[in-house]
This record gives sequence, C-alpha cells and structure tokens, in this order.
Amino acid sequence: NGSNIAVNFVGASGNTYAWTATQNGTGIAASGTGNTSFTGVNNTNAVVTDTVIVSSSFNTCTPQKDTFAISILPTPKVDSIANMQVCSGSTVSAINFTTPITGSTVGYKWTNSNTQIALGLLAASGFGNIPSFTAPVTAQSSIISVTPYMLKSTTDTCFGTVRTFNIAADLP
Repeated sequence: NGSNIAVNFVGASGNTYAWTATQNGTGIAASGTGNTSFTGVNNTNAVVTDTVIVSSSFNTCTPQKDTFAISILPTPKVDSIANMQVCSGSTVSAINFTTPITGSTVGYKWTNSNTQIALGLLAASGFGNIPSFTAPVTAQSSIISVTPYMLKSTTDTCFGTVRTFNIAADLP
C-alpha cells in the first residue's frame, strides 16, 4: 500500500502489448498499452486484487493472451490497547494484540520503556503478544509501544502506525 508498482512486459522485439484490468481498487488504470506503473492503493482492511489481461501482438500474428493478478496488502494495524492500572505484586494477564485486518497475518513488535515494571521479567522489546508477568512491589510505570507489521516477501516488510499504552503499578 503506497508503493510504486512497475509492470513491464517482456517478449520478442517488436511485440506490442495492450491490457485491461478489473477495477477493484489497487490503483492500476482500467486499460493501457505497453508497460505501466502506478502507486498501489488499499484503503480497506483486506487484500485488494485486480486481474490484468494482457494481449501481445507481433505483426499480423494472432494475439496471445495472458492473465495475472496484482494484489495490494492493507496497511498493518493494531487495535487500540487500553492503559492498565495494576496492583503491585499482582499477576498481570497476558496482553494479546488484535487487528481489524482480514485475510493476512499481522505481526506485532513491541518495546517497553521500563523493564522494572515486571520485576525484570518483561523484556525491553519483543515480538507477538506480551506474556503474563508479575507487577513490581514498588510503584512503577512503563510506556509500551506496539508496531504492527506484515511480511510482503522474505526480504520486505510493511509497517503500520505505532500505538502506545501505559502500564502503571500502584502500591496497595
């Protein structure tokens, strides 16, 4: 979502290409000739896909058709997380993150501004949900920042907007 996408057709020298695309919201034009590029768009919470049908011609030969799909991932999101007030020394349940995204897997990277909030058991950062921990016996607070992400490929990752919430341990 938001990336420049180039569609380059490759064939014998002298080939011409004409194409049409369904209009499901990826940002590609409805039709064109030759190579094209566009900015991928997805303003939904699901993968958006357009089907492209391309015809290649050479002189008077019968055109050859091929079909392919262009899919645009949504921007990764994490639902709001409420601030937490916990009693010192109490067990804090696991914090499970959720997303409105459907049809794709969203991961979560989080950072913790104060590792003392969990008697040193809550790491400075991690991936996935935050495991259960014991709140400290002293008054402490921490800001947790959560970054949602999706893997586009083995070497490319999309990151969404960071959400933060506070965990405060109060003395009894």
